[in-house]
Amino acid sequence: MSGNTLDPASLHILDMVRTLGLGVGARLPSERRLAARLGWSRNTVREALAGLAAQGLVEIRPCSGAYVCAGACPQLSPDDPTPLHNAAEALGLIAPALAASTCALCGGGELTRLEASTMRMGQALVDNSLINVWRGLMAFYHELTALGGNPLALGFLDTLENTALPPGLDARIPPALGQALQPFFSAHIELLHALRNQDPEGSAAQAANSLAAFRRFLATSLGEPGRRPGVRPTN
Repeated sequence: MSGNTLDPASLHILDMVRTLGLGVGARLPSERRLAARLGWSRNTVREALAGLAAQGLVEIRPCSGAYVCAGACPQLSPDDPTPLHNAAEALGLIAPALAASTCALCGGGELTRLEASTMRMGQALVDNSLINVWRGLMAFYHELTALGGNPLALGFLDTLENTALPPGLDARIPPALGQALQPFFSAHIELLHALRNQDPEGSAAQAANSLAAFRRFLATSLGEPGRRPGVRPTN
């Protein structure tokens, strides 16, 4: 359905869903988290979600939350990597601060879980699966965020994790994914070292470096946001 009859608050949430490329069935952050993130009252959030539900754009499940319906989702084609670009860029905005603020809390058990997420990414590189690289990356930052206990950041990451990836994504990436993403993975390993050494400046720098390299890979291999891969912009 069209969002033309929605109130401004409902349209704002709908725009967030579409900008982040959330998939069907993705759970939106709770009313409390949305209210805190958007600077609204919980009543405003509740009314905005009710407006979306009335249009069939979200489903409100009692005692569970609001879930994205098909009408709210951007219609992705195999040539549209934009949601992944957007999600990677959004992660890059918060990752350095997350790494810097939590590195002092990284003990043995926490580092073991972060290393497990990193190993998952390494295996995904061997398997040539960009989808699983992204999932491993999200698991890594979920661990960091849970360590810091920031509910707003956790809600934000939950939203990013539900990014709708273009169909057939893994079939479109270079056959040697590990080589293409080596700058990203090398910087990510340096991030682990900085966290282990409880170095906030180094942690922030390597988080920024690794995600900048990831975004460069996306732009090179999948095309820059807003245009299809292999198509040069006209002057």
